[in-house]
Amino acid sequence: MDSLGNTLKAARENKGYTLEQVSNETYIAERYLQALETEEFSIFPGESYLQGFLKTYSEYLGLNAQELFSLYRSIHGEVQESAPVKLLVDKPSRFPSRIVFVVLLSMIILAFVGAIVYWITSRPKSESTFIEVHEPAQWTLENNLFERRLYPGDSLTIPYNQYTYEFKLTGIEDTVNIESPDTILNLELNQEMFVDLDADGTDDVQILVSDFVKGESVTGAFLQFKVVQAESVIENTVPVSTPSTIPQASVQSTGSTQTVIFSSRNPYPFALQIIFQNYCFFRWEIIAERARPNRNEEFFQKGRELNIQQIQNGARIGISNAMAARVTVIGGGQEQTLDIGTAGEVVVAEIRWVRDDDTHYRLVLLPLE
Repeated sequence: MDSLGNTLKAARENKGYTLEQVSNETYIAERYLQALETEEFSIFPGESYLQGFLKTYSEYLGLNAQELFSLYRSIHGEVQESAPVKLLVDKPSRFPSRIVFVVLLSMIILAFVGAIVYWITSRPKSESTFIEVHEPAQWTLENNLFERRLYPGDSLTIPYNQYTYEFKLTGIEDTVNIESPDTILNLELNQEMFVDLDADGTDDVQILVSDFVKGESVTGAFLQFKVVQAESVIENTVPVSTPSTIPQASVQSTGSTQTVIFSSRNPYPFALQIIFQNYCFFRWEIIAERARPNRNEEFFQKGRELNIQQIQNGARIGISNAMAARVTVIGGGQEQTLDIGTAGEVVVAEIRWVRDDDTHYRLVLLPLE
């Protein structure tokens, strides 16, 4: 039987196709097509991409993809070593090897179970599980702006117009619950709320929750308190630098290759619609969301569609053939189709919210190395 590479090359030449022609019609770069025909598998970015390219190329040439996968596996299969000479000349054991194996395995399992039982029964009764407890912290607003991740029990004192006002984070459920001097405030993600401290009919403080996980008190909530009527009551203020630890959705990016998709005063959930115009391998994962941590990957046929809904902070995607997938971002009543890359290009990128210095946000396409 011919080798994998010879089978592909012979089928292509019998049809009178050039590598350039195949590349233009399958969106697979010529260097990857040539690597399949010469069996130089090390240049592929990953096993999944190699198998996706092999499936696309074999189906394009009218070959049986499963047979080619078998050839590929035979190339990478381990060759079984011959039996050592000692095993060939020694006398066979009087006990069948299967019985010896079963007896030894049973003894190992019994010893393991016995060790576990002994460890459980011998532990001191007074031993308890260590639980890390967060000590409530007290903060004071300075220079009209406070940005920090707070945890239940933490409080913030705001000096304003010769008086002080205390706000305390009391809990994180479906909303972030903050006790103000007059009432309990319940804020949702990316929700702004204004508070009139001195009851003069004007808003004095703006509160914004930019990151939290529902029901996860241990992760805290990233809050921003900003004095909005500071000009007449607080003098000699200076800008406050961005804190060193901020949520994923508000990390400032300085990359020169990023593409701005949407701009907004506050980030909002968005969706991705991917329509596959040719065969390709596609990988995606949601970033900075504990409820959706898993990575997904699949080989998509031409004509299929994938919709990823309610992305809060951002998503990381990988495409084996950039022109084979049309990616559209939908959010805030807008939609925009992205220019991901060129034909046959393997692309890994993030689509996520980043924050400008002036506290405005941009949804950007950021290619990764």
